Amino acid sequence: MASEAVTSVVAANLLPPTDRDFLLIATTLYSTQIDAAKLAKRNTDDEDVNLFARRMTTDFVRLFLKMKAIAPRSVIVPRDNSHNRLLQQLLPLSGPKFDHTYVTHFGLRLPGHSIAAFNKEVTEGEEPSLQKAAQNALHTLLKHQSMGEELARKKSIT
Repeated sequence: MASEAVTSVVAANLLPPTDRDFLLIATTLYSTQIDAAKLAKRNTDDEDVNLFARRMTTDFVRLFLKMKAIAPRSVIVPRDNSHNRLLQQLLPLSGPKFDHTYVTHFGLRLPGHSIAAFNKEVTEGEEPSLQKAAQNALHTLLKHQSMGEELARKKSIT
């Protein structure tokens, strides 16, 4: 879960501010998507939502492992730093209410914010390995955005 400890670990990394910010955003995204997908597996009976959640889990675990492998050795890559507020909105929900909230946040809203942050790292970042990680992840994030939009259309979620 996101905490002062995670923030201080990222701040302690000897990275330029843009790269530090990106590292925190990327790892928060990865962790939050994984945790939300776990909730989806428990809180929905909808097969389409389950398929989307499984894909998010698979892709974000893979992206996190790639980020960890590609980051400079001196950089500590935080993990388990999910965005608590987003997850708290999902916790009490189940069935169609869960599906609507999950698809709205994780299929429609979050991909756009993520793509913007990753594009910023590609164009403004100073650490080549993190720029490369951002560039490599963009294809997956764009695919997720498309998948989320398609799922929302299928479920009549705007």
